[in-house]
Amino acid sequence: MSWSFLALDRMPIPHVKVFRCAQNMILWNGTTPDARYILNLRRRLGLATLTVEQGWMPQRDHFGFDHNGIAGDSSLCVDSLDWVGEPEYRALDELRDEYWPEDWNPPRRRRHQQNGKILVLGQLMRDSQIVASSDHQTVEDVLLDAEAQFGVDQISFRPHPFDKERDDWRRLCEARGVEFSDPDDSTLIEQIMTCRGTFAINSTGLYETAMMGLPAQAVGDCPLASHSGSEDEVERLLAAMASRQFRKDCEDVIPVLERMNEFEISGGG
Repeated sequence: MSWSFLALDRMPIPHVKVFRCAQNMILWNGTTPDARYILNLRRRLGLATLTVEQGWMPQRDHFGFDHNGIAGDSSLCVDSLDWVGEPEYRALDELRDEYWPEDWNPPRRRRHQQNGKILVLGQLMRDSQIVASSDHQTVEDVLLDAEAQFGVDQISFRPHPFDKERDDWRRLCEARGVEFSDPDDSTLIEQIMTCRGTFAINSTGLYETAMMGLPAQAVGDCPLASHSGSEDEVERLLAAMASRQFRKDCEDVIPVLERMNEFEISGGG
């Protein structure tokens, strides 16, 4: 099998001829305007497509695959998940055993549910998958939403580690009476262990929270928002997600491509 690579952010809108000779297409992310154009084009051409994105749990170490797209476009949003069984739950158990603290147990979890605050997770609004999957126009809108739902004294705001406006967020939180949580002071997992739940658009931190058995409320379109009816439903979703990602061993894209034959690529209709 041979592969051709097109960098959408470094080329003009590609001509239809570029795709006529292709059998399948692998699309990274899929939520940028250029990617939307490609997705519409593949439907016209009947081109089979698979979307690849940095994984869910933990994001930095995994790649995820989806037939339809990511975030609000993910096939998991409309999937009944009735296919999830022992192999998928086993993948979830292995992921928990490797990444989550050994001393995190149900009694400790219940204690934090009673005593902790709701951790509001800031995200980067330039991230296309967030903008395309939420009615919130700014991160401040998310913070105001959390304030209205829980009260200022019941929430703690943690900006995204790459947010360059961290000092501005600190001042805003001080002015509003909201606890500010600096990403430099603790890891996200450490902070989740002190809260009683998380609140965000569609942050990876929501899924990490759910992995630890704590409530995670997504206010944007994403699989978690579609499968939050019960703890069992969330657990089934996590098992499905764990089984549809793989751990990357290097930063190169080749390991991703080498695993493509393990996933059914959807038709372009």
